[in-house]
Amino acid sequence: MRCNDILKRLDAWVDRELPPGETRALEAHLAHCPACRKEALAQVHLARALDELPPLTAPRKLSRQIRQAIHALTDPPNLAQWWRHLTLAWRSAVCGATLAGLVCGAVMGTHLAATLDMGSLYTPYQILYDSGRLYP
Repeated sequence: MRCNDILKRLDAWVDRELPPGETRALEAHLAHCPACRKEALAQVHLARALDELPPLTAPRKLSRQIRQAIHALTDPPNLAQWWRHLTLAWRSAVCGATLAGLVCGAVMGTHLAATLDMGSLYTPYQILYDSGRLYP
């Protein structure tokens, strides 16, 4: 292993996260390289010093702010926010598609109401299916 490779893996070595083969190779390099050994000892001392620090608890206000930031990033925008971000052309297209859907629904509903026998015991779907105009 080269010194650059060793320096990249020192954190994992200090935390005992390297596989056994890499650990042996790294430790063999440390036995022969004073510069890498010095850096490894510094990281070991730093890790021990950090482990001896008392645990810290975050203030409630900070926890709340973090949760709000995460929700702001992950929650989908509501309809008002979505609408505000649309350009005029897209707003027109959305309104046109909505209007077309309403008109189609009204025409189809009127046609369906005209063909239905209101005294029938069947549902509108059953009547259309029996007439051969609608297939499941």
